[in-house]
Amino acid sequence: MRLWKKINGREGPLRRLVRGVRRGWRIPVAMIWRRGLRPQHLVAVTGSGGKSTTVALLGSILSAVGPTRIGVGFNTRYGVARSIVRARRSDRYWVQEVSGHEVGAVTLTAHLLRHTVAVVTTIGTDHYKEFRSQQAIADEKSALVAMLPPGGTAILNADDPLVLAMARKTNERVVTFGKSEAADIRAVDHCSRFPKRLHLTVTDGNQTLPVRTRLVGERWITPVLAAIACGQALGIDLRTCIQAVEAQEPSHGRDSVHEMENGPTIILDTAKAPLWTMQSSIDIVGGSTSLRRTMVFGTISDYAGASGQKYRRIAQAALGVCDRVLFVGRNSDRVARMLPDNKDRLFVFASTKDASDFLMASALAGELIYIKSSGIDHLERILYQWRAPIRCWAENCGKAFACDHCKQLYEHGRTRRTGFNPDAPPANIGSGVSAA
Repeated sequence: MRLWKKINGREGPLRRLVRGVRRGWRIPVAMIWRRGLRPQHLVAVTGSGGKSTTVALLGSILSAVGPTRIGVGFNTRYGVARSIVRARRSDRYWVQEVSGHEVGAVTLTAHLLRHTVAVVTTIGTDHYKEFRSQQAIADEKSALVAMLPPGGTAILNADDPLVLAMARKTNERVVTFGKSEAADIRAVDHCSRFPKRLHLTVTDGNQTLPVRTRLVGERWITPVLAAIACGQALGIDLRTCIQAVEAQEPSHGRDSVHEMENGPTIILDTAKAPLWTMQSSIDIVGGSTSLRRTMVFGTISDYAGASGQKYRRIAQAALGVCDRVLFVGRNSDRVARMLPDNKDRLFVFASTKDASDFLMASALAGELIYIKSSGIDHLERILYQWRAPIRCWAENCGKAFACDHCKQLYEHGRTRRTGFNPDAPPANIGSGVSAA
């Protein structure tokens, strides 16, 4: 029996073989099926941050002028293959998120996808353990630009030198975006102070128009400009691009806003939490005009050096703008030494349930609760518990997908499979959806 469990266990060779077969068959099938697909434009989006939001915004723009397939969330080679085998020949446009999580990943996915437009948002330190430097990360993602076919287009961030340098990787058309005066699509001014959303003024050199988005925080300027720049490069006028962007809500778990009736407002940023994104999250809370400001941190990822110093530095920065700061989970003890000097302001909880109970008992109407964590923490359960009692409070469950996909979340296996939003009916997005 022990031998069988060792062979057939979750990470046993038999299970790995079965998973490989289940995923692997899609690759050759996708290669064959892709030959029969004839989208007018296939846009591949990569970068260390803002990929999913860029895809969502650009998908909204392109859907305004024709049937569009949106591939978001499942961004590895296997995920893209699954999206391809489900694609329709009637799709006029296709926007696909592409991951650069390991060396060679972008090249393998690009060979499968055969994109005509490459969008690169920004270069951070995501997957630092794999690449060890930002330059190496940029080199990986630049493959998307280098593999553009004749007549292709590269959409590049003029504010990021590592992204802008990718223009040298191709002889095809290059369109830039950013706050830089040299950018083709430029943000002239911008502001965002929650509960007000991100507003900016955009110019393409001929027109200058305001953009009133539904997004939270100035860090989303990059995806907004990337989507508008790509839309314009594909022949869509600036006003149509802006109207589509203004109608798009934040992607769930990426600064999505959830208002509790007669209670706090919760912002979820629970998809990932690399160290380089921490300050921009703190800035969102620090700039808010809410009655009371609370930040909740889970696992911080993608950094070099000792973890304790990093966690304490983040705690100190958050305490500078927040009324209360919570650290939750297996790394919460990294800030324990700071507790005596920050009584009634800094809190440490080993479990998500304890943190949830504390917040539900102490939150005020009009308070802002901002939750920042890696996907492995599943801190989104704090929000779900506020809406309806959940049954799963497992720590370190090992599941890579969000709780809204899990049958263990509620009693009787009730779950909303894709696009979970407690404030609205579930949306049909995930491995790909076609929109008219």
